Amino acid sequence: MLRMAVYLRRPPPFRHGTAKFSSSQKTPSQRILNDVRTEWRQMHKSLPLVDVNTLLRVWERVCTDDTDLLPHVWRSIQDHYSEGVAQEMLASTCAALWSKRKFDEIIAITPFDSASKLSVDVVDYAVRAYCATNNIDKAEAFLSATPHASNLTLQSRLVLAYASAHNIARVKSILVQRIIQQPTHMWTAQCCRNVMSSLCQLRDVSSMFEFLRRMTDRGIAPDSFVIASLLEACAATDNAAETARVLAILPTLDLTPHPVLSHAILHAHVLLGDFQALLPVIADMKDLPPHPLTPYILRQVCASAVQAQHYDVAAASLSSPDQFPEVVRLISPSDVPHLLAAVSRWKDLTPAQWTALLHGATEAGQFRLVLELFLLCPEAPDPSMLSVVENACSHVLFTARSETSTLQEAIASKCCAFLSAKSSPLLSTTTALITICLRLDRPQFVIQAMTEMSPSASKPFVLVGLKVARKLRHKRTLRTLYLAAPKSVRHDAEVRRMFVTLQKELRMHVLLPTQDDVLALVQAKQYAKAKASLSRQPIVTNEATWRTFLSHLLPSLGKERAISLQFAVDDWSFAMDACLVQQRYVQAIDLFVARVHATPTRRSAFVPSPTALLQLEHAISRVARQCRADIRAKLVPLLTEQYLSCPDVFSLRVRIGLMRVGLLLSAPDLVLLVLPEKPKQWDRTILRMVLQAAAQTNQLIEMYHRAPPSLQDVPEMRQELLHHVLLQHPDGVDWDQVTSMFGVHRDIMVAPSAVTLQKLADADAFGDVLRARTTLSADVDGALKVHPRWNNFLNTLAPQMT
Repeated sequence: MLRMAVYLRRPPPFRHGTAKFSSSQKTPSQRILNDVRTEWRQMHKSLPLVDVNTLLRVWERVCTDDTDLLPHVWRSIQDHYSEGVAQEMLASTCAALWSKRKFDEIIAITPFDSASKLSVDVVDYAVRAYCATNNIDKAEAFLSATPHASNLTLQSRLVLAYASAHNIARVKSILVQRIIQQPTHMWTAQCCRNVMSSLCQLRDVSSMFEFLRRMTDRGIAPDSFVIASLLEACAATDNAAETARVLAILPTLDLTPHPVLSHAILHAHVLLGDFQALLPVIADMKDLPPHPLTPYILRQVCASAVQAQHYDVAAASLSSPDQFPEVVRLISPSDVPHLLAAVSRWKDLTPAQWTALLHGATEAGQFRLVLELFLLCPEAPDPSMLSVVENACSHVLFTARSETSTLQEAIASKCCAFLSAKSSPLLSTTTALITICLRLDRPQFVIQAMTEMSPSASKPFVLVGLKVARKLRHKRTLRTLYLAAPKSVRHDAEVRRMFVTLQKELRMHVLLPTQDDVLALVQAKQYAKAKASLSRQPIVTNEATWRTFLSHLLPSLGKERAISLQFAVDDWSFAMDACLVQQRYVQAIDLFVARVHATPTRRSAFVPSPTALLQLEHAISRVARQCRADIRAKLVPLLTEQYLSCPDVFSLRVRIGLMRVGLLLSAPDLVLLVLPEKPKQWDRTILRMVLQAAAQTNQLIEMYHRAPPSLQDVPEMRQELLHHVLLQHPDGVDWDQVTSMFGVHRDIMVAPSAVTLQKLADADAFGDVLRARTTLSADVDGALKVHPRWNNFLNTLAPQMT
């Protein structure tokens, strides 16, 4: 411990607890200062009892967070430690004062008479403080008075100071006499850095290479700072040959990346005119810690790149907003990623500066760049910025490509985030955000923001959305926004009146509120409720209303008879159900055909769901038989083509559904085509359909024998087969041939035939009964005599005589 007479400038009187802030008013720095002062006030009351380590910890906090408190604390510590202040506390004090550039205070607490007892860290700060105040001679004298005069790091501080003063003689003297002649174990990395930096300031390239050789001979590897100084000196003296030489050896050195080294490499490449080599260096700088000289260096590189017409490098090295207008006018679309990477490095830009960037990109005709910059902007947008973005949205051609679609989603998502913010934006800002979303054809983001609001708050939001849709003349969006509103808002007189008025202005067909409610349920994915509501209040009489209703479900149907793939399959399925409820069966079939045609070409086939096939089957069964020929010509080739393109993707349930459709359309070839390949998948239902189709293609026996033996032996299946055989031979049956064909006796076959006739009579297929009856024995008639429908049929043909 050391007793010191210290003179410090007295600060204004410090009074504990005089500043009072509420917890909400305090900034983080104020809270830290308050904590430090509170802790010191508590410790000051019992300072003699405080442990030295605890005192050192608090002292370091004071040095770091509240240097204005230092004089007060320092005097208190001196008063309580009469034997002297610890060197650790003195070093912490010097470090804090150095960070605040209070060089005179450092000199004051390290007088000459105490130099022989100071630690190396305190001496280092004292030497640097003397040099910083241009007292290099005093620094040298002070160092000589300490026991650390042989420390090469401290000696190199003097070399650096004399080099800054351009005192070449003293630099050479200290370098030769006090550093180079010292043994290797005394050399330090910081000493080598300071020497190379000194020689760099003197632009003495030859001496730098000589010192580097001496380092190598002593086994000291150069670090990033040493090489940076060498490169900087070579570039500053326009020594292209030496610059290229140093760049060539860089890959062989194990250098830690550092901004200073990157700066030197940039200067070197600019000197050599190798601008393309700058791009990877600039890209790697984003992972390095910030450096105060980086913007200045990049600004120089940008100016050089513009002058050399390397606009991609100019975009990548852009370092300040004032360079942006010049660079953005020169770059090509391929240079935009470099420019965006450069802008992303800028911090603390104000909203006005961001808006200026957007205006600059607009004036250069870089509308896509405007949108990319808007995504980078962390600030809440104002109406001026949003107007520029809206203008850019109207100029960018958005396609179905993934990159443009991703850009649309990102911008609309950002606008939605601002719309959903807790602090409600101004009306002009809300209008601009909604306009951008709708111009990007992303109304779902506006709806998402609307659903997060209460009904009372969503009413003005809906009104704004309707007005924007009217301004953009987006008919579907107008109805979509209205349907997304809560039911209480939709039925509000003002909202309904505006909606009807805007529909008429856009020449849209006005639906009844109940019909809009059905569409709202569909839009909310409540299909069961929508179907029930439509069943209670069908749209039968008004064709225009029905066409408007259906076109909102499937907007592209009226244009190219194709269904827009951006809508869910569930909406299409509900449209099918709606057609069935409305008894528009042909239109339901047309919807199915349109859905097949709308299948993306990247998929090999359209595989209808079992539900869709049930809907199709229901529609076909309700169409008059005389109209089925046209439907068969439309559907059968289409289904056959889809199946043949990739049969493996059709499941068993889908195949059964196609078989049912094929039977309804009298298309046996389709039925047999989609037949499950594995006989073990067959059951009685499948075999019945196979026999019905095979009877029309004269493949009855062949297809029956394809069934599993266990299924062939079922009596019911044999009866089904016999039924089709009898229908194929209305003029008579060769029973010997039938017996040998089926491997059974006639009496076994005849007995079930009565059951078959009863089934035909149950189905009112009396013509089939008459044809089959003429080929059977008379004892079969007995089974029909008690059949009421058959007797009624006979009485109709020939009434009994009374």
